[in-house]
Amino acid sequence: MTTGFNTRIAGALVMASAMLAPDVFAQRVSIEEIVVTARKRSESLLEIPLAITAFSTQQMEKMGTANLVELSKFTPGLQFNEQGVQEPGRVYTAIRFRGLGSEIKEPFGQVGSAFLDGMYMAGGVSSLGTEMFERVEVVKGPSSAWLGRSTFAGAINFITKNPNLDEYQGRLSVKYAEDATFDSTLYATGPLVAGKLGFGAMVRGYNTHGQFTASDGGRLGAERTDSMMATLFATPTDNLRIKVRGIYSRDNDGAPAQAYVVGPDGLRGNNPGALTNCFAQNPQWRTLFKRNQANQGLLTDFICGQVPNKLSLVDSNTTVTAEFLDFWRRLTPASPGVPDIDHVGLRRNQKRFMVEIGYDFQASGFLDGASLNLVAGDDDEGVGFIRDFDVTPVPNWLSRDPSHNQSRQYEARLTSGQENDFTWAVGLSYFKAEFQSTYQGGETIIGTDGGLTAVLLNGDLDSAFGRVPDNRCPCFFPPLTIGPENGGLTKGVFGSLGYDFTNELSVDFEWRYQKDKVTVLLPGTTSLAGFPVPVRAFGTGNGAELGRSFSTFLPRVTLQYKPTDETNIYAAFSRGNNPGFFNADIVNRPASDIVLVLAARDTDVFVGEERLDNYEIGWKQKAFDSRVSTAVTGYHMKWSNQKTRSGETINRPDGSQIAANLVIGGFSTEFWGIEFEGSAAATDEISFDASLSWNDATFKNFSCG
Repeated sequence: MTTGFNTRIAGALVMASAMLAPDVFAQRVSIEEIVVTARKRSESLLEIPLAITAFSTQQMEKMGTANLVELSKFTPGLQFNEQGVQEPGRVYTAIRFRGLGSEIKEPFGQVGSAFLDGMYMAGGVSSLGTEMFERVEVVKGPSSAWLGRSTFAGAINFITKNPNLDEYQGRLSVKYAEDATFDSTLYATGPLVAGKLGFGAMVRGYNTHGQFTASDGGRLGAERTDSMMATLFATPTDNLRIKVRGIYSRDNDGAPAQAYVVGPDGLRGNNPGALTNCFAQNPQWRTLFKRNQANQGLLTDFICGQVPNKLSLVDSNTTVTAEFLDFWRRLTPASPGVPDIDHVGLRRNQKRFMVEIGYDFQASGFLDGASLNLVAGDDDEGVGFIRDFDVTPVPNWLSRDPSHNQSRQYEARLTSGQENDFTWAVGLSYFKAEFQSTYQGGETIIGTDGGLTAVLLNGDLDSAFGRVPDNRCPCFFPPLTIGPENGGLTKGVFGSLGYDFTNELSVDFEWRYQKDKVTVLLPGTTSLAGFPVPVRAFGTGNGAELGRSFSTFLPRVTLQYKPTDETNIYAAFSRGNNPGFFNADIVNRPASDIVLVLAARDTDVFVGEERLDNYEIGWKQKAFDSRVSTAVTGYHMKWSNQKTRSGETINRPDGSQIAANLVIGGFSTEFWGIEFEGSAAATDEISFDASLSWNDATFKNFSCG
């Protein structure tokens, strides 16, 4: 069982109330009213029966929040930092809601996702600034009924600004800090045709040299982002709106700011000084980095209690030798759509495009007040990533992990007018994505300067460098091929039905029915022997492809009671799902290896869907002429068929080993939690905010080894 508790108190200015002039309290001030569209219709934060936190442009400017990392500090129930899984830095996007997290790197396996104007983003969230956004909406709890896949535990929607149709405006923002840190944004907007067509253009440059110096003299934590956005917004008639938006962004980061504790004699697990003192390792594990010694009993991997003050640390290498680069460029195939990288760190290119059309019907009867929305989006993200794989003082092992994400999304939605007692909405959605990466340690080699001296059974690369093979390094971790291409195709129909029994009491039923098809393309695989049913296998002419299809119904039911204009009480049930996907570290192996892996670990080529049932009650309140607002949410969640990752070392009959990084499922966890948010406005310039979140998680059945 784990329990989490977080609080946050912030103020634009802190002072005793006695110091305020008496006429301050006579001023007509109130908390800013933010209108959100989390349920695909316009509602105020007070009215919407959801656990949601929203930030307007003005709020983000006053708080000085530059990115999602900083916004998460002001959002109870949300955790986001620049380390998605094991690898630190801005490589992976892993957004956590209410204590739910995932060790799954693939975008399809995340518990929460980010959206840009309602369009799914597979990655790159940590590169986004906040200057380009009209508002940011954070929904906690399953959002699958509205947004579909990958919103298992919550969702974040970044809404970009609409251009001004009537006057020219501009804004320059410059922030500078130590370590050569700056964040500069220039935004301009204005009419092209007065009242009918406007443009918006933004450029942003962000840079930091990093706070630390590595042992080899390089910098740790250096980051660079250059991005631009262009938007056209048109209102040809009073009831027709058209928005076209394009974004291009480029990241170039150095080695991340990371350090590891060195054990008593440099090998993790060999622990005569009792530095590590808890979580004993499985005595059956015998690998290069964990040695079982008869006179030491079970070895341990973690420090429980107080961490010793004097520790020996080792950080990341920051450079890549010409020999390593020559190896990758000559012996490994180029990954399509991925930028070339020649240093430890990250290079990422992102292109995002969207078209949105809105039409308000001017009719009576069934379509009175109704609107039609059409949205189409296309995203392309290429990532080149080199990391220090072993984290030792010498550059022995370096891993290159190229990845490429592509997604297309289309949605059509017809929504009734919101002034009637009975409201409805219906829509269709189409989502297609491809994601390609190795995720098996990457394309890894060992240098010649002191790494491995044991005799190799295979993998000696001397001949590739014009040397005489000696069965020792330089060597590699296979495979030296482009990684599997994971695909997802989701077709859905969604809608809502709402009814106001009285002015105070109402009910909403929101739902989505979707069909998912998950595929994985295996470059170079020609034999499908050993792949178990019911996985469908069929040839593609380029290796082989595996596929699996399934359908899901995702409801959300809400009962809402509003006794006054300033009070909103609700109870809700919602369900989220995470699509199943293929074990990438199994499917790209020879059939003989697959048999050994499946015999050694209780997993499968395909790991099924996860499900999250969420029961929630909430109370939102305004008081003192809207000077004060509060929101309290209590929830209980049940997570079933939970997935995690497990490393396995398996011996082959010839004496060599398989190092498998597996996804396993079948676990379950229950959560209880409370979230609180409060705001108070003393004057137009003085405000106070506070938040609190408490979460208790109980693992019902779980195994990590």
